[in-house]
Amino acid sequence: MTKEHVFRNAYRRLHTDEVTNYRHKNLMSGDARNLRGKTPFEETQVKRVCAQCNNGWMNDLEVATEPTLWPMVHGKQTLVDAGSAQLLALWAVKTCMMRAFADPHHAVQQSDLKHVFANRRPPDHWRVFLGRTSSNGLAENTWWSQSLLSETGTKPKLGAEPNLHLQQHNLMIGDVFLSTIGCASTYGTSTAKVVVDLMTSEIQSTTTSQLLMLWPQPQQFTWPFEPPVPAAGFAMVGSAVERFARESPPLPGASLGRPVGGFLSHFVFPAED
Repeated sequence: MTKEHVFRNAYRRLHTDEVTNYRHKNLMSGDARNLRGKTPFEETQVKRVCAQCNNGWMNDLEVATEPTLWPMVHGKQTLVDAGSAQLLALWAVKTCMMRAFADPHHAVQQSDLKHVFANRRPPDHWRVFLGRTSSNGLAENTWWSQSLLSETGTKPKLGAEPNLHLQQHNLMIGDVFLSTIGCASTYGTSTAKVVVDLMTSEIQSTTTSQLLMLWPQPQQFTWPFEPPVPAAGFAMVGSAVERFARESPPLPGASLGRPVGGFLSHFVFPAED
């Protein structure tokens, strides 16, 4: 295994502060705490990738995505075709997966990792949203939740392993805002799709700013979008996993047990009070 940077050098250069602000929140208790660290999150490396993948298709993906993403980061007018939109969605999913492994807890499942490796495309039960920000900086947050689903009328067994796994990664990089949501369930991809569709409706109802779904239906678009996603909108979209875990109605044919999960935010520009 080799170490893989979560972010490529070109994007890490947007970092201007030597100290990163961290905020951690537990989905169960609601407890939150602020921390400061010496290592910026964009310098994070993950030792989960073999040398062949690191230097092969993953590097090829970075190279192929950069001509599209880099002008967007700087707010330049760009026409992006459907093929490039799909590459951008794959890049967002790959980044989400690598970022998840930087933390001791996450909800990315092996089956989804294998799908991306074998098919070079995101799983159909993942969602990627694109919007525009006016941050001119670099920020991200990661949400994860694991829950128990059981058939309607029955209670989840005490101590049973979670069977609904949610992972969300939100990234603000220059003018670009990407929100990636992954879901996996032992009840199958049909259940996972129901969950992400519910979350999609939730996300689209939280902001009046333009959000384009890059996946699973990549399409041509013209950049930049108007209006940009404000800081409040970023926070609302960012907490979709938490809101679903706490407030979602029972899924068809199943009831949702209590979630276990957490939230981790990293900011490389001064956080507002």
